[in-house]
Amino acid sequence: MSDIILDILRRYVDGTKIKKASARSGGEYHSPCPKCGGTDRFCVFPEQPGGALAMQHGITGTWACPRHCQEGGDAIDLLTWAGGLTFREACEELRIDLPERTQEERRRYRPLRPLTAHGTDTWTPTSYAPPPGAWLAQATKLATEAHARLLETPSILSYLAKRGLPLEAVQRYGLGYIEGEDNTGKYLYRQRAAFGLPPKERDGKPVRALRIPRGITIPCWNDDGHTQALRVRIRKRNADLTEGEDKYILIAQPAPPYSAPLRLAPIGVAPELATWAVVESELDAMLIHHACGGKIGALAILTASGKPDAAAHAALSAAARILMVMDWDAKPDGDIPTASNWRWWRDRYPQAKLWPVPAGKDPGEAFAKGVDIREWLRGGCPASCPLTAPESGPQPRAQPEPEPMGALPDGTVAAEGKDGLILPDYLERRDIPADVLTLARIWRGKPIRFVRDGNGGWEWRYDHRWAAAHPDDMQAFMSFQSESAAIWDWLSGHRDYEITSRNFLFIWGEQGGLPSVKNTAILNTRRAVNG
Repeated sequence: MSDIILDILRRYVDGTKIKKASARSGGEYHSPCPKCGGTDRFCVFPEQPGGALAMQHGITGTWACPRHCQEGGDAIDLLTWAGGLTFREACEELRIDLPERTQEERRRYRPLRPLTAHGTDTWTPTSYAPPPGAWLAQATKLATEAHARLLETPSILSYLAKRGLPLEAVQRYGLGYIEGEDNTGKYLYRQRAAFGLPPKERDGKPVRALRIPRGITIPCWNDDGHTQALRVRIRKRNADLTEGEDKYILIAQPAPPYSAPLRLAPIGVAPELATWAVVESELDAMLIHHACGGKIGALAILTASGKPDAAAHAALSAAARILMVMDWDAKPDGDIPTASNWRWWRDRYPQAKLWPVPAGKDPGEAFAKGVDIREWLRGGCPASCPLTAPESGPQPRAQPEPEPMGALPDGTVAAEGKDGLILPDYLERRDIPADVLTLARIWRGKPIRFVRDGNGGWEWRYDHRWAAAHPDDMQAFMSFQSESAAIWDWLSGHRDYEITSRNFLFIWGEQGGLPSVKNTAILNTRRAVNG
């Protein structure tokens, strides 16, 4: 019954506007969104597995509006979201017989993650080794020389300032400028052997010179101060780039090439509280990092289809938020690469959300149009994100070592993940809201308890001496949990009256069972207190 979800969609949009976009994996269809309109921003995958309940009745298909509404689900969800039906009405519409269930059971119905476009894709992030020593030394020397040249080139400094990278940012990130040494001023020449590169063959003759084009240099420094990658952004003097011309060139390296994305880590922010912005351009990554005082991490993946390397993947997996700030320029065929690749990111990082620029196609253009980059990003960050104005230097903040988890509650079988979280065997990570997982990481080892009395009352209790000694950690914890409805849904349905970091994720009683305590009054009381 793979056509059911398309039949549902035809109720809410003109069927003639539903177009098949791909035949892979059972087909992909695009159409206007029933809520926000457009032309082809709504995606439907008729053969993709939906939620457990739908699949039990042979109803396949998922949908999403990834760019605007940021909603998705299966056939049941489409009827409730677009059609305004209740959950039970949607099931009746699809001829799904429901047993009499409690309100708690219906509230806890969650479909399987939709839009698993990659199916059984087992992606493994790449780990890059640094280039050989000869290349590192020469590239570092070249980057240093280019930086000094840039400081003496007002026209390029002015260009970068218009992109949101003033002098202090140029110095902070080591940007440089290469002016060609040949008679045209287009190229700089160095000996390939000095970089550890063998000669190239051209017309049967060895070429021993490394030709480096004129442009802005973008170094990727390692902890030792050496350049691990050096890219040149081509900028013509009096004209824009011609269509199809590369904007970025990676200086040749001994195989395999070091092509890891640029990663600018947040300064003085615990990994589990960090917000990361994922962009294409390295200059956009520097713009965001600088505008936010280094409090937001920035990852430049170079292209819309780029992927994080192993180091970036570890940082993103631990983060509280990931803002996908990709270029929104459509191809001639109307395809928007970011929208197409959004499914890949959402499948792997549940805390990711689309955060397109409010003007232009990328952060650089948005800045030129007068957008306040810091304020725009603030709207996508949790309240615990310490966004500040640009700073002159790092302000590291020591983080307390987490206490050991100790024995598992009730002897429940569980497994420890890479981030140290222990989950009961009846839950998978995909079943847990992203904010709940983040709070579990933040909460780990902290002497904080959530206590309720069974009559709708509740309070946070904590060691006041610890809180006085760790005010930043205490404030971050309180601000993050307070803003999230998902966390309070989780706390309200928890089985225990006293919840700590050790039993927070153990929401249910026995395997497969429902919470033994159904105290939804907590959520209502909290909302009343906070308006």
